[in-house]
Amino acid sequence: NYLKAEDKKVFWESIKSPATRNAYIYALRHYDAFAGTTWVNGYKVHPRKQQIPKSLEKHEVKKIVESNAAGMAKALAVLILSTGMRISEALGVKITDIDFPQNRIKVLGKGNKERFVFFSQAVARMLANYLGVGEPISLYLFANKKGEQINRNIAAMMLKRWGRAHGVKNLHPHKLRH
Repeated sequence: NYLKAEDKKVFWESIKSPATRNAYIYALRHYDAFAGTTWVNGYKVHPRKQQIPKSLEKHEVKKIVESNAAGMAKALAVLILSTGMRISEALGVKITDIDFPQNRIKVLGKGNKERFVFFSQAVARMLANYLGVGEPISLYLFANKKGEQINRNIAAMMLKRWGRAHGVKNLHPHKLRH
């Protein structure tokens, strides 16, 4: 062991964030077990405070739902808001997964588990307007101009930009679920 005890003390005291300290402790426990060192002796993981996720205000939800804008961003926002889908679930929806007569969508969730989410008549009308008439260009409900499924980063940027334009600050996919 080539480091002195005071060097270790200076190192541990330099880490201010409990989350960062915990990450080092978890990593160094494995290193200690592998190398036979004692980096984490006497250092305990700090319990983290559970934070309540930030949610939309009522007036922000109203702005989203009552916006007369059309397009992918509104459709995505309203779909996640009304069903509680994760962004990856919403982006993975294929047009054939939507069952308009039953007002439900087959969703592939975490762990590749299939489930159904239900939506209201208002959401059904909004989705029908979004899809429009004519042949769709893609299998996916939310696709780019090439017909490919859009990725979550593009969707997040799109929602943030759309939210800002409609008076909703810091709109991001997860905020729509709460």
